[in-house]
Amino acid sequence: MLVESWLARAARANPDRLAVNELTYKELFAAAAARARELEPGSHVEIALPPGTAFAIELHAHLLAGPTPGEHDLDRVAVEVRTSGTTAEPRSVPLTYGNWLWSALGSAAALGVDPNERWLCAMPLTHVGGLSILIRSAIYGTTAIVHERFETGAVLEELMRPGGVTLVSLVPTT
Repeated sequence: MLVESWLARAARANPDRLAVNELTYKELFAAAAARARELEPGSHVEIALPPGTAFAIELHAHLLAGPTPGEHDLDRVAVEVRTSGTTAEPRSVPLTYGNWLWSALGSAAALGVDPNERWLCAMPLTHVGGLSILIRSAIYGTTAIVHERFETGAVLEELMRPGGVTLVSLVPTT
C-alpha cells in the first residue's frame, strides 16, 4: 500500500512549523528533496552523522528517495537498525514504512497528539527510540528537538524553558 511521503505532507500542511530544531518543515523538505535527487533510489547507506539537523536531512532524503519517490510503500523496508547485542551478537533488524506508521499511530493512541507538540530527543539516533522521534514527528507534523548527546544540564534547561518541550523520551540506565 502506498501513502504520501510524511515529510511532503507535513511541509504542505505546516510549512512554517519547526520540524527539527531551527528548521521548518518547508526548509527540511526542500533540503531533503534536494539531497534525495543526488541519491540512487533504493540504495542502502549508513548515516554517520551526529544527531541533529544534518542527520534529519539525510534520513529524510533517503526516505524520500525510494523506488516510489514522494510516496512510501508501507511494505517496503525504510530503515535497518542494529540490536544492542545485550543477549546475543548484534544483528540487523529491518523496519518497514508500515512498522514506523503503526508505531506512530500506537503512540498517538496511547499518548495523544498535540499539533504544537515539541518532543525532545536526547537519545542516540542509532537507538530505535531516538530515531522514532524524528520519524514520528514527521508523521504527526510536529516538532522534534534533537540534542547531539544526553547532557543532564541541557535536558533540564530545555525542560524548564517556557514554551519549550512538551514530551521527552529517555532510557533508564542499567
